[in-house]
Amino acid sequence: MFHKWVNEKNIKLFDFNEFLIAQELGDGSLGKAYYANKNSGTRSYMLKYVNINDIIVEDLIKDLETRRKFNAHINVLKFYGVVKFEPGNECCYLVMEYADSGTLRQYLKAKFEGLTWEDKNHLAIQLVSVVSDLHDEEIVHRYLNPNTILVHQNTVKLKFFNKVNKKIKEFQPDLSIFPYTDPKMLQLDESSQLGKKSDVYSVGVLLWEISSGKPPFGDDCSVELVTQIINGVREEVIPNTPTYYSELYTECWDDEPDKRPSMNDVVKRILMGGR
Repeated sequence: MFHKWVNEKNIKLFDFNEFLIAQELGDGSLGKAYYANKNSGTRSYMLKYVNINDIIVEDLIKDLETRRKFNAHINVLKFYGVVKFEPGNECCYLVMEYADSGTLRQYLKAKFEGLTWEDKNHLAIQLVSVVSDLHDEEIVHRYLNPNTILVHQNTVKLKFFNKVNKKIKEFQPDLSIFPYTDPKMLQLDESSQLGKKSDVYSVGVLLWEISSGKPPFGDDCSVELVTQIINGVREEVIPNTPTYYSELYTECWDDEPDKRPSMNDVVKRILMGGR
């Protein structure tokens, strides 16, 4: 199915020999990722290894279609194409834009002490704007957290691939993302579904993280924390945070989805900056 999609959509095909692998970037949801340069030119790339047999291909295609739709968006990580398949080989590399500062978490850890409030606000504006643009197209990200937000030359780059489901017999929840997850979903209520207001909740926590430079709840990933979040526990406002900013993210992480602002409202208010 994936081979057929690549051919039908005229996805650009690369030869593996065009690239020089510089280093391994680590394991992601689909497999290992590598930092690479082309043998000709100065642009850097991320090569994402994918074993087609290990994933639900429909999910991958859906995410790539979304990425192609937003490929011109400055705040979406670009998808350039696919390294050519070897005959009979169900493995390939996705050729992606490379983000030189890594994830938002890595960026804040390395750069936070030198960031002015204007720098933090600029990151926040980029984040809320790209999520708002997705919502305008009726697209819900569903997985907003510091690992799905990259930074390249101080520019936010949103990625989608962590939503792609792998074919595993036993589901293993990722506790590290629970602080960013809509509490309604943490309650395992079958009537609840991830929607736009779930993204708004995640954005609220991320806005707090941008203002603090640290993970929510000290990176606590315990089951006890999940219960506390369901019961309304949230992080404390960081001293000297502008009132308009703290009030905004506090509204975003309200327990009741209907009380959370829309992303369009979030953008307007953060651009106004309390004026």
